[in-house]
Amino acid sequence: MRKLSLFVLFAVALTGFSFTSCEKEDVSKHTLIIRNWTLVSEKIAGTEQLNSGCERDNVWNFKSDKSYTIDPKVTCEDSERLQVGVWSLNEDATVITLDDSEWDVTISANEMVMRRSLIGIETVRTFK
Repeated sequence: MRKLSLFVLFAVALTGFSFTSCEKEDVSKHTLIIRNWTLVSEKIAGTEQLNSGCERDNVWNFKSDKSYTIDPKVTCEDSERLQVGVWSLNEDATVITLDDSEWDVTISANEMVMRRSLIGIETVRTFK
């Protein structure tokens, strides 16, 4: 009987620990986005769009106040300047909204990938 009680206690403790781990993982995905991300690739319909230095290495800064900036480190046209917007992430951290534009998103500590499809044409942005 005592062995059974110890086993049940161990099982309950292990279950509680696993739920705590899931909560920390979800929270970390929401906090992982808050940093500077460098745009390293943008593909539209499978074709790389960042062939020049004009957009490559743009720094996207996602801030904790839900604002973001895009800083063009290299400007090729007079119209290129710091851009500002607002972002939000859905509860399970799979969709990011930039102003009014929704993107599927995958976030890790080292990489963020945003995808969306408009009129059957997929755009994929990769950040490091």
